[in-house]
Amino acid sequence: MRWRNLIPLLLVVAGCKTETRETYDFMFAEKPEGTILDSRLKQLQKLEQEYPKRSDIPYKMAGVYYQKEEYRESAKSLERAIDIDPREAKYHYHLGRIYMKMRELDRAEDSFRRAVELMPSDRYTGGHAALGYVLCQKGQWEAARAEFHTCARIDPADANPYYFLGCIDDARKDSRGAVSNLKEYLRRGGDLYRSKAIEILLSYGEEPPPLPAKPDSATANSGTPPDRTASAEVLREGVIHAGEIQRKEEVLGQEFGEFPPKTPSAAELPARR
Repeated sequence: MRWRNLIPLLLVVAGCKTETRETYDFMFAEKPEGTILDSRLKQLQKLEQEYPKRSDIPYKMAGVYYQKEEYRESAKSLERAIDIDPREAKYHYHLGRIYMKMRELDRAEDSFRRAVELMPSDRYTGGHAALGYVLCQKGQWEAARAEFHTCARIDPADANPYYFLGCIDDARKDSRGAVSNLKEYLRRGGDLYRSKAIEILLSYGEEPPPLPAKPDSATANSGTPPDRTASAEVLREGVIHAGEIQRKEEVLGQEFGEFPPKTPSAAELPARR
């Protein structure tokens, strides 16, 4: 019986198609002391009482509870924000992240699906990638594959979806699909998971394709630089080893992350037997 840890995603992904970018700083860049968090929470609780129709206040409270590692209270705060403004995509997206943190996969899936419904169609990849990751965790491989195919269609310049598609094929013991997608990932200049992709290819007896030439400094400095703070830090939770999910507590980022989200970066998919 052979197992392979496939450690891919959250990024972050350079080149995701994002026409607008909004950063919500409702958490501290450095994790503050508990007393500071408690003080901030009391301020927000008072504001919530004064302005019960403002959805941004419980949203910010969710960030404080997240910092305090009180994830259930964080989820409850986001649910209150959703009650006030049910069409705000970022509330559903971050609620899905918290449910992932608590390993409540069905609720995470529901939240990510709602976020995808509310996001502008065919513009952002992060919701689809997060949903694809949840579906992988649930063993719904074909549905997960469809989400990563959507990522590739939305942002053709992004190599990362091909890596995840290759991981799914590998987990499903589809050697032809795994080799094809992992080679495509490398041909497109995939860098974040290059060593792992090469390792998997070599295990199939396949040589990796020649790596594309890196752009010169003039080209590299043009356009929008890669963003390294994307949303899916939340997906760095589960480690698949010897067939069992083991909790791996990592810092998921000191903020909930950027919104609209990009493709996540540290998803770990079950390996094939």
